[in-house]
Amino acid sequence: MENRLKVERMNIARRDPGGKEIHTLPKSITKKWEPWLVLIVAFFYYLSYYRNGLNLGGEGGTVGVLALRLLEGQRPFVDTFLGYNVFWFYPIVGLFKVFGPNYLIVKVYFFAICTLTALLATLLTRRVTGSSLLAVGTGLLLVIIPGTQFRNYLPFLAILNMCTLFQVFIFSHTRQWRRWAWMGVAGLVLGLTYLIRIDVGILVTIVTLTLLLICPWSEKSGPLRGYAAALKGALTIGVFAFIVHIPVFWDAHRRGFQDALIGQYVMWFRYLEDKGREVFSKHQKKSPLSSLPPAPSTTVNSDSQALPQSAPEGTDAKVMKMGSDKQSTLSRPPLADLIQRKPVRRTFAWVIYLPIPIAIFIFIGMGGLWLIHACKRNFEECHQVLGPLLALGCAAILFPQYFFFRPDTPHVSEFMVPFLVAMVFACFQAVRIAKKSSGKTHVLAWGYAIALLCLCVPDTLAHVLNGLRRESSGSIAAIKNRGNEFVAYNGVRVLVGPEDFAELQGIYSTIVQNAQPGDWVVCYPYLPTINFMTNRRSYEFNLYVDNATKGKDFDEITINKLLHFRPAVVVISHQPINQNRASYFKIWAGRTYEFIKSHYQLAAVYDEKEIFVQKKPPAP
Repeated sequence: MENRLKVERMNIARRDPGGKEIHTLPKSITKKWEPWLVLIVAFFYYLSYYRNGLNLGGEGGTVGVLALRLLEGQRPFVDTFLGYNVFWFYPIVGLFKVFGPNYLIVKVYFFAICTLTALLATLLTRRVTGSSLLAVGTGLLLVIIPGTQFRNYLPFLAILNMCTLFQVFIFSHTRQWRRWAWMGVAGLVLGLTYLIRIDVGILVTIVTLTLLLICPWSEKSGPLRGYAAALKGALTIGVFAFIVHIPVFWDAHRRGFQDALIGQYVMWFRYLEDKGREVFSKHQKKSPLSSLPPAPSTTVNSDSQALPQSAPEGTDAKVMKMGSDKQSTLSRPPLADLIQRKPVRRTFAWVIYLPIPIAIFIFIGMGGLWLIHACKRNFEECHQVLGPLLALGCAAILFPQYFFFRPDTPHVSEFMVPFLVAMVFACFQAVRIAKKSSGKTHVLAWGYAIALLCLCVPDTLAHVLNGLRRESSGSIAAIKNRGNEFVAYNGVRVLVGPEDFAELQGIYSTIVQNAQPGDWVVCYPYLPTINFMTNRRSYEFNLYVDNATKGKDFDEITINKLLHFRPAVVVISHQPINQNRASYFKIWAGRTYEFIKSHYQLAAVYDEKEIFVQKKPPAP
């Protein structure tokens, strides 16, 4: 007992020169009010707009339709295309079993994930910095701009993995078994990450292996003993990650989709292998999109799907130039927009591009300090500066999807959730180091800290300004969709503006009047919410297609399916899904469009959406 009290007193005494506590703190100290404040704000903030808006091209419709298919007994990957892994949808299936298919239940579920993400970030920031102000500020930023709706798994996974990796590699523990216990937890979280998004799981694995490789050099026991412990840690994490998969693989084996489930993992690892060979060979210079596994779906106005070939967020279309006919996917804003006079275009460009120099600055500064302290065997400082690098690595797992594949507000808002935490940690450490520096390093340390702040503060402000004006960031900007209550099937009971209400009510009425509950309704290129809100099924294996993902025989295959299934209603969206001329449906699917026009009757037109119904036989 005496030894335990001595250890706790030592942990309390471990303070930096500024007086902030670091590493392990007694429970009496860590019981703080910060998470309660963040929780209360999140509850009332999300309550104010959780019913606002309905996006026909949003991922909420995709989640709902696919959850209904799985609830009916369809097998993942065999009977229906998921795009993500099974745990992206299984919780929704469970909610539908308990409450019935309900759009608002799905929204509440994802807002709960947003809240949990902010709470974890608040607790982690309080633990790392010892500052209540930084903890609350970070948590509230993540609350007000949580990332696009129905995709909140991604920032949640980044923060959750960040928390467990901090426990394993950064924080000290009074008893060694606690570190090993946290390795088991880290393995469980990694396994869950794979079951939600395989590509994200692979990137988290890379971050974890990197930490296992570099941490032994900053341990008192030395690198040899450190690598022995690292090997045991890697095995522990791997075993627990596999344990999470056992019930899922057993269910897949029992229901006959185990080969398809395993194939998802093989596909991603082969893709990474192919890209690695391409980089090292330097013989092929093609787009990163050219060999990427096909995307499941997309978003057209406010929400967005995760895999790369998805459509842009509609509001961003106003701030991005229309691409050329040769361009097949969404492009980043031009660099000239960084100094654009129009604030909207300038702030959006800042949000897209500023993270790159910030990340480089953090990596060089903190990485250089880690090397210096490792050489001097200053182990305490090694752990201090490793924290921002770890947080940066966890944020980097969401970087490729927004910068290389979908440079729009939905994807960058997801990335900014963990990146904001990384910036807070880096700025805190930079200022802490500058305060305790002296002599020749004093000016250099303060110069680095000020330069980092001069990059991070504008990026944060640009993110807030961009996010608060666009509902695709998941923010309260959705509150502008007020005026009328639109009610449809599957628990769709939302508030929308008068113009949107007229369009939604018209589309809904036209479809339910011309298609019976058992009839087929297909939408091109991507309007999944129409199927969900009308409770009309689609025969399409994949709900999404665009000019970048269609096969060369798309027209022939689609026309044959139209002849075979004879859908009661066909809905065509003429919005350029990738914000370029080549992405107009009537251009890249001209034969299909002409077939629909000649074999179906145009029943209604609503804002670039044409609704075709089966032609009625002539009256006798």
